[in-house]
Amino acid sequence: MVKIQNKTLWILLLLCSIIYFSYYGNSFIDRYEINDDVRVHYTPSYLFEENILENDIQTELFFYETPIIFLYIIFLLSKIVDIILLSKILSFIIYLLIILFLYKLLRIENDENISLYLSILFAFILMAFPSISGGLPRSFSYFFIIYFFYAHKLENNLKIIMVSFFSLIIYPPSFMIIWISYSLMILEGFIRSRVDKKKNKQNKKFLSEFKYFVFLSIIFLILGFVIYGSAQENQFGELADKNRIENDPIFSEDGRINIYPIESYTSLFFKYSYTLLLISLLIAIINMGLFGIAEGKKAIKHYHFSLLISGFLLYIISSDFGLILHFYDRYVRYTIPLFILLFLGVNLDLLLKNIEKDKSKQKKNLFLFFFFTLIIISIIPSTSTDTIFCDKSESYNYLLEANGSILVAGHPYDMSCIPLYSKKPVFISYEGLAPEYSSYYEIMKNRTNQVFSMYYSSDIDKILNFCEINNITHLLVSYRYFQYENMEFISPFNSLIKNITINNNKFILNNISSKYKIINTEDYYLMKCEDLKNEK
Repeated sequence: MVKIQNKTLWILLLLCSIIYFSYYGNSFIDRYEINDDVRVHYTPSYLFEENILENDIQTELFFYETPIIFLYIIFLLSKIVDIILLSKILSFIIYLLIILFLYKLLRIENDENISLYLSILFAFILMAFPSISGGLPRSFSYFFIIYFFYAHKLENNLKIIMVSFFSLIIYPPSFMIIWISYSLMILEGFIRSRVDKKKNKQNKKFLSEFKYFVFLSIIFLILGFVIYGSAQENQFGELADKNRIENDPIFSEDGRINIYPIESYTSLFFKYSYTLLLISLLIAIINMGLFGIAEGKKAIKHYHFSLLISGFLLYIISSDFGLILHFYDRYVRYTIPLFILLFLGVNLDLLLKNIEKDKSKQKKNLFLFFFFTLIIISIIPSTSTDTIFCDKSESYNYLLEANGSILVAGHPYDMSCIPLYSKKPVFISYEGLAPEYSSYYEIMKNRTNQVFSMYYSSDIDKILNFCEINNITHLLVSYRYFQYENMEFISPFNSLIKNITINNNKFILNNISSKYKIINTEDYYLMKCEDLKNEK
């Protein structure tokens, strides 16, 4: 259990709570404002309930891709707290844990005020590159990485084992970052022991740590193989390799997942915390210029660079192996901003320690206040929330209470929220149109083609036939998608939509009698497929 005895820590957590709620506070009031991937990683927990979303291939894929331990936790907690609210509470808790242990890590090697300001700064960085919203498995990444370095600085092997284990079973990319960083620190220790053989005590300590590292590596390798060894053998097909990613437009800028062309490491490096990077380098150069190269080297912490290098290595490997090692940008998203922050901290601390002989403490604190205020002001314009609005609450509530076998169809953009809020399956959704697995994607691709052929049809029999063949019970239709400027989706489906609509402006679903609409708003309507027969 974490004991918070430091007054500064309480102030820090209070300030960061204010920052968090200034961005995400409205989502706690509005039940229908959520992180978009909550629909992916929370909905599968319904499968633990009887007769909820059973035999729905989209939910089954989400279940397969979400760590089982995470789903069990969500399922159990949802018995106490509403599942939508739970996603927001977890996000806030994770956010505070990240800030708490970042501060503790920074305090090991930095001045208290610098640690405080850096932690507040990172609270804004988390908003500039949203990674904690929704309380998702990936939300734990920064916490796992920071906690690992904190445990390593304390030389607490039990904590290292615990954080490594949980990162492995909850979000493997964070485990890979941790373990490669650990490997690099071991390698650096080996080189140091070879260079200076006189430090016998240090060499013995390194040898002991090396043996411990090898033992843990073997254990985690076996554990990882048991958990993920059969990842390629599943009912969804093979994961996309590099060749498919390069040739399928679904992975392009206009597609479902924009990962090709692959961004260069240089562009990603500058993409994350560009301002902080330049400031950090400038202060490092000033340190070496004012106080000499030897003094400046004190700010080069080896574990900082192990974090940076691990992200680079994983970026290189994963970008060459398709999606087998997850999305390549995840490895830089969780390493570059943190590295720059840590690098800035030690360089700023060194600079102030060397000049504080001529400066009063009051002047030093005033400098820090204005320094970090200017940085935060420069970052604020790029900060944002990554929440979306599920804006068809009337339909969600109706479907939730509806009995019997129900399957809803409509525009993919409109379908993603229904399973989460209504516990009812949909024929195809934007979130469910996941191209990672070959066999699964072929099914979803075919369904998407069917939906748009039906949606923009001028033949009522074609719509009825679609409903009958696919056992569709309800149609949810948005009026906006019949406006010319909104008759588009993503590649490769836009060409199909264009071909269907180019010489057609008499769409059946845009001219349904209001008496057959169960729910009818100015934006959309919900109806039963069987009522279409009355339109003939």
